[in-house]
Amino acid sequence: MNLIEKELYHVEKMIKADVVKEKSIKEIYKYIFKSDGKKIRARLNLISSSINRKKKNRIKLAAIIELLHTATLVHDDVVDDSSFRRGNESVNNIWSNAHGVLIGDYIYSKAFIYMVDVGKKEILKELASATNDISQGELIQLDAINNQEITLTKLKRISYFRSKFKIMSKTKLEYIWLDGYLPTANLRSKTKVVDDFGGKLKDCPMWSFDGSSTRQAEGGSSDCLLKPVACYPDPVRKNAFLVMTEVLNADGSPHESNGRATIDDDDNDFWFGFEQEYFLWDPETNLPLGFPKDQTPQGQFYCSVGGKNAFGRDIMDEHLDICLEAGINVEGTNAEVAAGQWEFQTFAKGAKQAGDEMWVARYLLERTAENYGLAIEYHPKPLGATDWNGSGMHANFSNNTLRTCGSKETYDKICEAFRPVVKEHIDVYGAFNDQRLTGEHETQSIDQFSYGVSD
Repeated sequence: MNLIEKELYHVEKMIKADVVKEKSIKEIYKYIFKSDGKKIRARLNLISSSINRKKKNRIKLAAIIELLHTATLVHDDVVDDSSFRRGNESVNNIWSNAHGVLIGDYIYSKAFIYMVDVGKKEILKELASATNDISQGELIQLDAINNQEITLTKLKRISYFRSKFKIMSKTKLEYIWLDGYLPTANLRSKTKVVDDFGGKLKDCPMWSFDGSSTRQAEGGSSDCLLKPVACYPDPVRKNAFLVMTEVLNADGSPHESNGRATIDDDDNDFWFGFEQEYFLWDPETNLPLGFPKDQTPQGQFYCSVGGKNAFGRDIMDEHLDICLEAGINVEGTNAEVAAGQWEFQTFAKGAKQAGDEMWVARYLLERTAENYGLAIEYHPKPLGATDWNGSGMHANFSNNTLRTCGSKETYDKICEAFRPVVKEHIDVYGAFNDQRLTGEHETQSIDQFSYGVSD
Protein backbone atom coordinates (compact mmCIF):
# COMPACT_ATOMS: atom_id res chain seq x y z
CA MET A 1 0.00 0.00 0.00
CA ASN A 2 1.58 3.34 -1.05
CA LEU A 3 1.51 6.55 0.99
CA ILE A 4 -1.55 8.01 -0.76
CA GLU A 5 -3.53 4.78 -0.28
CA LYS A 6 -2.63 4.74 3.42
CA GLU A 7 -3.74 8.34 3.80
CA LEU A 8 -6.96 7.64 1.87
CA TYR A 9 -7.73 4.92 4.41
CA HIS A 10 -7.54 7.55 7.16
CA VAL A 11 -9.68 9.93 5.08
CA GLU A 12 -12.35 7.21 4.83
CA LYS A 13 -12.09 6.57 8.54
CA MET A 14 -12.57 10.27 9.32
CA ILE A 15 -15.56 10.58 6.96
CA LYS A 16 -17.30 7.64 8.63
CA ALA A 17 -16.40 8.68 12.20
CA ASP A 18 -18.54 10.56 14.75
CA VAL A 19 -21.88 9.96 13.02
CA VAL A 20 -24.80 10.61 15.36
CA LYS A 21 -26.48 7.55 16.85
CA GLU A 22 -29.92 8.51 15.55
CA LYS A 23 -30.91 5.40 13.58
CA SER A 24 -32.39 7.08 10.49
CA ILE A 25 -29.46 9.49 10.05
CA LYS A 26 -26.92 6.72 10.59
CA GLU A 27 -28.69 4.43 8.09
CA ILE A 28 -28.81 7.04 5.31
CA TYR A 29 -25.26 8.26 5.97
CA LYS A 30 -23.95 4.69 5.85
CA TYR A 31 -25.81 4.09 2.57
CA ILE A 32 -24.26 7.19 0.96
CA PHE A 33 -20.73 6.22 1.92
CA LYS A 34 -21.11 2.44 1.52
CA SER A 35 -18.97 2.50 -1.62
CA ASP A 36 -15.38 3.61 -1.15
CA GLY A 37 -15.33 5.10 -4.66
CA LYS A 38 -12.29 6.63 -6.30
CA LYS A 39 -12.11 9.71 -4.03
CA ILE A 40 -10.55 11.66 -6.89
CA ARG A 41 -10.79 15.03 -5.13
CA ALA A 42 -9.32 13.61 -1.93
CA ARG A 43 -6.49 12.03 -3.91
CA LEU A 44 -5.71 15.29 -5.70
CA ASN A 45 -5.67 17.15 -2.40
CA LEU A 46 -3.31 14.61 -0.83
CA ILE A 47 -1.01 14.56 -3.86
CA SER A 48 -0.94 18.37 -4.04
CA SER A 49 -0.14 18.78 -0.37
CA SER A 50 2.51 16.08 -0.66
CA ILE A 51 4.18 17.85 -3.58
CA ASN A 52 4.10 21.14 -1.65
CA ARG A 53 5.35 19.37 1.53
CA LYS A 54 2.29 20.51 3.49
CA LYS A 55 1.57 17.64 5.86
CA LYS A 56 -0.41 19.37 8.58
CA ASN A 57 -4.18 18.78 8.36
CA ARG A 58 -3.89 17.12 4.91
CA ILE A 59 -6.07 14.15 5.99
CA LYS A 60 -8.72 16.43 7.44
CA LEU A 61 -8.71 18.75 4.43
CA ALA A 62 -9.12 15.82 2.05
CA ALA A 63 -12.06 14.56 4.13
CA ILE A 64 -13.63 18.04 4.13
CA ILE A 65 -13.47 18.32 0.34
CA GLU A 66 -14.95 14.83 -0.11
CA LEU A 67 -17.77 15.61 2.35
CA LEU A 68 -18.61 18.90 0.62
CA HIS A 69 -18.59 17.23 -2.79
CA THR A 70 -20.86 14.41 -1.57
CA ALA A 71 -23.30 16.89 -0.03
CA THR A 72 -23.59 18.70 -3.38
CA LEU A 73 -24.33 15.40 -5.16
CA VAL A 74 -27.09 14.50 -2.66
CA HIS A 75 -28.67 17.94 -3.11
CA ASP A 76 -28.21 17.69 -6.91
CA ASP A 77 -30.25 14.51 -7.00
CA VAL A 78 -33.14 16.28 -5.26
CA VAL A 79 -32.99 19.30 -7.57
CA ASP A 80 -32.67 17.15 -10.71
CA ASP A 81 -35.21 14.57 -9.50
CA SER A 82 -32.63 11.86 -10.20
CA SER A 83 -33.42 8.25 -9.34
CA PHE A 84 -29.86 6.93 -9.51
CA ARG A 85 -26.36 8.07 -8.67
CA ARG A 86 -23.53 6.06 -10.26
CA GLY A 87 -25.66 2.95 -10.64
CA ASN A 88 -27.16 3.08 -7.13
CA GLU A 89 -30.56 4.42 -6.16
CA SER A 90 -30.39 8.01 -4.95
CA VAL A 91 -31.28 8.97 -1.37
CA ASN A 92 -34.34 10.94 -2.49
CA ASN A 93 -35.58 7.96 -4.47
CA ILE A 94 -35.28 5.51 -1.56
CA TRP A 95 -36.38 7.79 1.25
CA SER A 96 -37.74 11.20 0.18
CA ASN A 97 -36.70 14.62 -1.11
CA ALA A 98 -36.84 15.93 2.46
CA HIS A 99 -34.41 13.23 3.59
CA GLY A 100 -32.12 14.13 0.69
CA VAL A 101 -32.06 17.81 1.60
CA LEU A 102 -31.54 17.23 5.31
CA ILE A 103 -28.88 14.54 5.02
CA GLY A 104 -27.05 16.79 2.56
CA ASP A 105 -27.20 19.59 5.14
CA TYR A 106 -25.94 17.17 7.81
CA ILE A 107 -22.92 16.26 5.64
CA TYR A 108 -22.26 19.98 5.02
CA SER A 109 -22.31 20.66 8.77
CA LYS A 110 -19.92 17.77 9.44
CA ALA A 111 -17.51 19.28 6.90
CA PHE A 112 -17.73 22.70 8.56
CA ILE A 113 -17.01 21.21 11.98
CA TYR A 114 -13.78 19.80 10.54
CA MET A 115 -13.04 23.19 8.94
CA VAL A 116 -13.21 24.85 12.34
CA ASP A 117 -10.88 22.16 13.72
CA VAL A 118 -8.31 23.02 11.05
CA GLY A 119 -8.13 26.48 12.60
CA LYS A 120 -7.05 28.29 9.44
CA LYS A 121 -9.24 31.31 8.74
CA GLU A 122 -8.20 31.57 5.09
CA ILE A 123 -9.05 27.88 4.46
CA LEU A 124 -12.42 28.22 6.17
CA LYS A 125 -13.16 31.33 4.11
CA GLU A 126 -12.18 29.67 0.80
CA LEU A 127 -14.21 26.52 1.40
CA ALA A 128 -17.21 28.48 2.69
CA SER A 129 -17.04 30.68 -0.42
CA ALA A 130 -16.95 27.65 -2.71
CA THR A 131 -19.95 26.13 -0.90
CA ASN A 132 -21.82 29.42 -1.28
CA ASP A 133 -21.04 29.49 -5.01
CA ILE A 134 -22.36 25.96 -5.46
CA SER A 135 -25.63 26.89 -3.74
CA GLN A 136 -25.96 29.91 -6.03
CA GLY A 137 -25.42 27.68 -9.05
CA GLU A 138 -28.16 25.29 -7.95
CA LEU A 139 -30.62 28.16 -7.43
CA ILE A 140 -29.81 29.71 -10.81
CA GLN A 141 -30.25 26.31 -12.45
CA LEU A 142 -33.60 25.82 -10.68
CA ASP A 143 -34.83 29.16 -12.02
CA ALA A 144 -33.61 28.22 -15.50
CA ILE A 145 -35.70 25.04 -15.76
CA ASN A 146 -38.22 25.40 -18.61
CA ASN A 147 -36.98 28.98 -19.19
CA GLN A 148 -36.52 29.17 -22.95
CA GLU A 149 -35.16 32.72 -22.72
CA ILE A 150 -32.16 31.79 -20.59
CA THR A 151 -29.01 33.58 -21.81
CA LEU A 152 -25.62 32.10 -22.64
CA THR A 153 -24.10 34.22 -19.87
CA LYS A 154 -26.41 32.66 -17.30
CA LEU A 155 -25.62 29.16 -18.58
CA LYS A 156 -21.92 29.89 -18.15
CA ARG A 157 -22.60 31.07 -14.59
CA ILE A 158 -24.40 27.82 -13.81
CA SER A 159 -21.52 25.83 -15.26
CA TYR A 160 -18.98 27.87 -13.26
CA PHE A 161 -20.78 27.56 -9.93
CA ARG A 162 -21.59 23.86 -10.32
CA SER A 163 -18.00 22.96 -11.21
CA LYS A 164 -16.57 24.06 -7.86
CA PHE A 165 -16.30 20.56 -6.40
CA LYS A 166 -17.23 18.47 -9.41
CA ILE A 167 -15.27 16.27 -11.72
CA MET A 168 -17.68 15.16 -14.41
CA SER A 169 -18.98 11.60 -13.90
CA LYS A 170 -19.30 9.21 -16.82
CA THR A 171 -22.13 6.72 -17.30
CA LYS A 172 -22.41 3.86 -19.80
CA LEU A 173 -25.78 3.53 -21.54
CA GLU A 174 -26.33 0.24 -23.35
CA TYR A 175 -28.82 0.91 -26.16
CA ILE A 176 -30.75 -2.27 -27.07
CA TRP A 177 -32.85 -2.80 -30.19
CA LEU A 178 -34.26 -5.45 -32.53
CA ASP A 179 -32.78 -5.80 -35.99
CA GLY A 180 -34.52 -6.39 -39.32
CA TYR A 181 -33.67 -10.05 -39.85
CA LEU A 182 -36.50 -12.32 -41.04
CA PRO A 183 -38.28 -14.44 -40.07
CA THR A 184 -36.87 -13.83 -36.58
CA ALA A 185 -35.31 -10.59 -35.34
CA ASN A 186 -32.13 -10.60 -33.26
CA LEU A 187 -31.14 -8.43 -30.33
CA ARG A 188 -28.50 -5.78 -31.00
CA SER A 189 -26.81 -3.33 -28.62
CA LYS A 190 -24.06 -0.75 -28.37
CA THR A 191 -22.68 1.50 -25.63
CA LYS A 192 -23.01 5.28 -25.38
CA VAL A 193 -20.92 7.10 -22.73
CA VAL A 194 -22.56 10.25 -21.34
CA ASP A 195 -21.78 12.85 -18.69
CA ASP A 196 -23.76 13.43 -15.48
CA PHE A 197 -26.59 11.03 -16.27
CA GLY A 198 -29.69 11.55 -14.13
CA GLY A 199 -30.85 7.94 -14.13
CA LYS A 200 -34.24 8.51 -15.77
CA LEU A 201 -35.66 7.69 -19.19
CA LYS A 202 -36.02 11.40 -19.98
CA ASP A 203 -32.24 11.75 -19.58
CA CYS A 204 -31.51 9.20 -22.35
CA PRO A 205 -30.78 11.00 -25.65
CA MET A 206 -31.85 9.80 -29.08
CA TRP A 207 -29.06 7.93 -30.88
CA SER A 208 -28.43 6.35 -34.27
CA PHE A 209 -26.83 3.34 -35.93
CA ASP A 210 -25.91 1.95 -39.34
CA GLY A 211 -29.05 0.16 -40.47
CA SER A 212 -27.33 -1.37 -43.51
CA SER A 213 -25.53 -3.75 -41.14
CA THR A 214 -28.78 -4.93 -39.52
CA ARG A 215 -31.00 -5.30 -42.61
CA GLN A 216 -32.88 -2.13 -41.70
CA ALA A 217 -31.53 0.26 -44.35
CA GLU A 218 -29.72 0.42 -47.69
CA GLY A 219 -26.02 1.21 -47.78
CA GLY A 220 -26.56 4.50 -49.61
CA SER A 221 -28.86 5.85 -46.89
CA SER A 222 -28.13 3.82 -43.80
CA ASP A 223 -28.96 6.08 -40.85
CA CYS A 224 -31.57 4.70 -38.42
CA LEU A 225 -32.57 6.28 -35.12
CA LEU A 226 -32.82 4.73 -31.67
CA LYS A 227 -35.63 6.15 -29.53
CA PRO A 228 -35.26 5.26 -25.81
CA VAL A 229 -38.48 3.77 -24.38
CA ALA A 230 -37.37 2.13 -21.11
CA CYS A 231 -34.36 2.44 -18.82
CA TYR A 232 -33.03 0.01 -16.21
CA PRO A 233 -29.89 0.00 -14.03
CA ASP A 234 -27.28 -2.40 -15.42
CA PRO A 235 -26.40 -4.76 -12.55
CA VAL A 236 -23.35 -6.19 -14.31
CA ARG A 237 -21.31 -3.14 -15.34
CA LYS A 238 -20.26 -0.21 -13.16
CA ASN A 239 -21.96 3.15 -13.68
CA ALA A 240 -24.18 1.71 -16.38
CA PHE A 241 -27.81 1.47 -17.52
CA LEU A 242 -29.74 -0.65 -20.01
CA VAL A 243 -31.81 1.38 -22.46
CA MET A 244 -34.51 -0.41 -24.46
CA THR A 245 -35.22 1.43 -27.70
CA GLU A 246 -37.50 1.55 -30.73
CA VAL A 247 -36.03 1.82 -34.23
CA LEU A 248 -37.09 4.87 -36.25
CA ASN A 249 -36.38 5.92 -39.81
CA ALA A 250 -34.14 8.94 -40.36
CA ASP A 251 -37.25 11.15 -40.63
CA GLY A 252 -38.47 10.04 -37.19
CA SER A 253 -41.23 7.72 -38.37
CA PRO A 254 -41.41 4.15 -36.99
CA HIS A 255 -39.30 1.66 -38.95
CA GLU A 256 -41.18 -1.25 -40.54
CA SER A 257 -39.38 -3.63 -38.14
CA ASN A 258 -40.66 -1.63 -35.14
CA GLY A 259 -43.46 -3.81 -33.79
CA ARG A 260 -43.65 -1.90 -30.51
CA ALA A 261 -44.86 1.23 -32.33
CA THR A 262 -47.93 -0.70 -33.54
CA ILE A 263 -49.30 -1.13 -30.00
CA ASP A 264 -52.38 1.07 -30.03
CA ASP A 265 -53.89 0.10 -26.67
CA ASP A 266 -51.43 0.21 -23.78
CA ASP A 267 -54.07 0.02 -21.05
CA ASN A 268 -52.61 -0.99 -17.66
CA ASP A 269 -55.79 -2.98 -17.13
CA PHE A 270 -54.20 -5.51 -19.49
CA TRP A 271 -52.01 -7.86 -17.42
CA PHE A 272 -49.43 -10.11 -19.07
CA GLY A 273 -47.62 -13.10 -17.62
CA PHE A 274 -44.97 -14.54 -19.95
CA GLU A 275 -43.34 -17.95 -19.48
CA GLN A 276 -40.16 -18.04 -21.57
CA GLU A 277 -38.67 -21.47 -22.28
CA TYR A 278 -35.16 -21.76 -23.71
CA PHE A 279 -32.25 -24.14 -24.17
CA LEU A 280 -28.72 -23.50 -22.98
CA TRP A 281 -26.92 -24.43 -26.20
CA ASP A 282 -23.34 -25.62 -26.57
CA PRO A 283 -21.92 -24.22 -29.87
CA GLU A 284 -19.16 -26.86 -29.92
CA THR A 285 -21.46 -29.88 -29.84
CA ASN A 286 -24.46 -28.08 -31.39
CA LEU A 287 -26.58 -29.72 -28.69
CA PRO A 288 -28.19 -28.60 -25.43
CA LEU A 289 -25.92 -28.32 -22.40
CA GLY A 290 -25.80 -31.73 -20.69
CA PHE A 291 -27.56 -33.54 -23.54
CA PRO A 292 -27.41 -37.25 -22.60
CA LYS A 293 -25.12 -39.37 -24.77
CA ASP A 294 -27.12 -42.48 -23.91
CA GLN A 295 -30.36 -40.82 -25.11
CA THR A 296 -31.91 -40.90 -21.64
CA PRO A 297 -35.60 -40.16 -22.30
CA GLN A 298 -36.91 -36.78 -21.20
CA GLY A 299 -39.04 -36.45 -18.10
CA GLN A 300 -36.55 -36.69 -15.26
CA PHE A 301 -35.18 -33.22 -16.08
CA TYR A 302 -38.35 -31.23 -15.28
CA CYS A 303 -37.88 -29.21 -12.04
CA SER A 304 -34.95 -31.53 -11.37
CA VAL A 305 -32.01 -31.38 -8.98
CA GLY A 306 -28.66 -33.12 -9.06
CA GLY A 307 -25.72 -33.28 -11.44
CA LYS A 308 -27.28 -36.05 -13.55
CA ASN A 309 -30.43 -34.06 -14.25
CA ALA A 310 -29.95 -30.28 -13.92
CA PHE A 311 -27.48 -28.62 -16.30
CA GLY A 312 -26.64 -24.92 -16.11
CA ARG A 313 -28.34 -24.01 -12.84
CA ASP A 314 -25.60 -21.48 -12.03
CA ILE A 315 -26.40 -19.64 -15.28
CA MET A 316 -30.12 -19.63 -14.53
CA ASP A 317 -29.54 -18.38 -10.97
CA GLU A 318 -27.16 -15.65 -12.15
CA HIS A 319 -29.69 -14.49 -14.73
CA LEU A 320 -32.45 -14.40 -12.14
CA ASP A 321 -30.34 -12.31 -9.77
CA ILE A 322 -29.31 -9.70 -12.33
CA CYS A 323 -32.88 -9.40 -13.69
CA LEU A 324 -34.18 -8.65 -10.20
CA GLU A 325 -31.36 -6.16 -9.59
CA ALA A 326 -32.24 -4.44 -12.87
CA GLY A 327 -35.86 -4.08 -11.77
CA ILE A 328 -37.27 -6.69 -14.19
CA ASN A 329 -40.30 -8.30 -12.57
CA VAL A 330 -39.30 -11.96 -12.86
CA GLU A 331 -41.68 -14.04 -10.76
CA GLY A 332 -40.15 -17.50 -11.02
CA THR A 333 -37.87 -19.99 -12.77
CA ASN A 334 -37.67 -23.76 -13.21
CA ALA A 335 -35.87 -26.51 -15.10
CA GLU A 336 -37.96 -27.69 -18.05
CA VAL A 337 -38.78 -31.10 -19.56
CA ALA A 338 -35.70 -31.56 -21.76
CA ALA A 339 -32.04 -31.66 -20.73
CA GLY A 340 -30.46 -28.20 -20.63
CA GLN A 341 -33.88 -26.55 -20.95
CA TRP A 342 -35.03 -23.85 -18.52
CA GLU A 343 -37.83 -21.33 -18.11
CA PHE A 344 -38.33 -17.95 -16.43
CA GLN A 345 -41.60 -16.07 -15.91
CA THR A 346 -42.24 -12.31 -15.99
CA PHE A 347 -45.31 -10.25 -15.13
CA ALA A 348 -46.22 -6.69 -16.11
CA LYS A 349 -49.22 -4.44 -16.55
CA GLY A 350 -49.57 -2.87 -20.00
CA ALA A 351 -48.40 -4.32 -23.31
CA LYS A 352 -45.40 -2.03 -23.79
CA GLN A 353 -43.94 -2.60 -20.33
CA ALA A 354 -44.53 -6.34 -20.64
CA GLY A 355 -42.67 -6.43 -23.95
CA ASP A 356 -39.85 -4.16 -22.79
CA GLU A 357 -39.16 -6.23 -19.69
CA MET A 358 -39.18 -9.52 -21.59
CA TRP A 359 -36.77 -8.22 -24.24
CA VAL A 360 -34.37 -6.82 -21.62
CA ALA A 361 -34.59 -10.10 -19.67
CA ARG A 362 -33.73 -11.97 -22.88
CA TYR A 363 -30.83 -9.58 -23.49
CA LEU A 364 -29.46 -10.22 -20.00
CA LEU A 365 -29.85 -13.97 -20.53
CA GLU A 366 -27.85 -13.82 -23.76
CA ARG A 367 -25.16 -11.73 -22.10
CA THR A 368 -24.95 -14.08 -19.12
CA ALA A 369 -24.59 -17.13 -21.38
CA GLU A 370 -21.73 -15.37 -23.22
CA ASN A 371 -19.65 -15.58 -20.05
CA TYR A 372 -19.93 -19.39 -20.13
CA GLY A 373 -19.26 -19.80 -23.85
CA LEU A 374 -22.87 -20.81 -24.45
CA ALA A 375 -25.72 -19.60 -26.66
CA ILE A 376 -29.44 -19.26 -25.93
CA GLU A 377 -31.69 -21.24 -28.26
CA TYR A 378 -35.35 -20.16 -28.56
CA HIS A 379 -36.18 -22.24 -31.65
CA PRO A 380 -39.57 -23.96 -31.21
CA LYS A 381 -38.06 -27.36 -32.06
CA PRO A 382 -34.26 -27.17 -32.03
CA LEU A 383 -33.79 -30.96 -31.90
CA GLY A 384 -36.11 -31.53 -34.85
CA ALA A 385 -38.71 -34.29 -35.15
CA THR A 386 -37.45 -36.23 -32.13
CA ASP A 387 -39.01 -37.29 -28.85
CA TRP A 388 -37.74 -34.12 -27.15
CA ASN A 389 -39.82 -31.09 -26.22
CA GLY A 390 -39.44 -27.80 -27.99
CA SER A 391 -39.63 -24.30 -26.50
CA GLY A 392 -42.28 -21.61 -26.51
CA MET A 393 -43.24 -18.50 -24.63
CA HIS A 394 -46.63 -19.07 -23.05
CA ALA A 395 -48.65 -15.88 -22.71
CA ASN A 396 -51.10 -15.43 -19.84
CA PHE A 397 -53.48 -12.50 -20.24
CA SER A 398 -56.32 -10.93 -18.27
CA ASN A 399 -58.27 -7.72 -17.94
CA ASN A 400 -60.63 -6.65 -15.20
CA THR A 401 -63.54 -8.60 -16.72
CA LEU A 402 -61.58 -11.85 -16.85
CA ARG A 403 -60.25 -11.37 -13.33
CA THR A 404 -63.55 -10.57 -11.67
CA CYS A 405 -66.58 -11.91 -13.58
CA GLY A 406 -66.42 -15.50 -12.27
CA SER A 407 -68.71 -16.58 -15.12
CA LYS A 408 -67.93 -19.65 -17.25
CA GLU A 409 -70.36 -18.35 -19.84
CA THR A 410 -68.32 -15.14 -20.19
CA TYR A 411 -65.05 -17.04 -20.37
CA ASP A 412 -66.40 -19.38 -23.06
CA LYS A 413 -67.70 -16.43 -25.08
CA ILE A 414 -64.31 -14.68 -25.00
CA CYS A 415 -62.41 -17.86 -25.89
CA GLU A 416 -64.77 -18.62 -28.78
CA ALA A 417 -64.06 -15.17 -30.21
CA PHE A 418 -60.54 -16.39 -30.99
CA ARG A 419 -61.66 -19.35 -33.11
CA PRO A 420 -62.25 -17.44 -36.40
CA VAL A 421 -58.89 -15.62 -36.19
CA VAL A 422 -56.54 -18.44 -35.21
CA LYS A 423 -54.51 -18.15 -38.44
CA GLU A 424 -54.02 -14.39 -37.97
CA HIS A 425 -52.65 -15.04 -34.50
CA ILE A 426 -50.41 -17.93 -35.53
CA ASP A 427 -48.95 -15.76 -38.32
CA VAL A 428 -47.48 -13.34 -35.76
CA TYR A 429 -46.52 -15.86 -33.07
CA GLY A 430 -43.11 -16.51 -34.63
CA ALA A 431 -41.49 -18.80 -37.19
CA PHE A 432 -41.35 -22.60 -37.17
CA ASN A 433 -44.21 -23.13 -34.71
CA ASP A 434 -45.57 -25.74 -37.14
CA GLN A 435 -42.65 -27.94 -36.04
CA ARG A 436 -43.64 -27.68 -32.39
CA LEU A 437 -47.44 -27.54 -32.49
CA THR A 438 -48.02 -31.09 -33.66
CA GLY A 439 -50.48 -32.34 -31.05
CA GLU A 440 -47.63 -34.14 -29.24
CA HIS A 441 -45.34 -33.14 -26.39
CA GLU A 442 -48.00 -31.15 -24.49
CA THR A 443 -49.13 -29.13 -27.54
CA GLN A 444 -52.24 -28.77 -29.70
CA SER A 445 -51.98 -29.21 -33.47
CA ILE A 446 -51.30 -25.93 -35.26
CA ASP A 447 -54.49 -26.25 -37.34
CA GLN A 448 -56.74 -26.95 -34.36
CA PHE A 449 -58.19 -24.65 -31.70
CA SER A 450 -59.18 -25.73 -28.21
CA TYR A 451 -59.48 -24.42 -24.69
CA GLY A 452 -60.48 -25.74 -21.30
CA VAL A 453 -59.97 -25.62 -17.55
CA SER A 454 -56.34 -26.56 -16.77
CA ASP A 455 -55.99 -27.73 -20.40
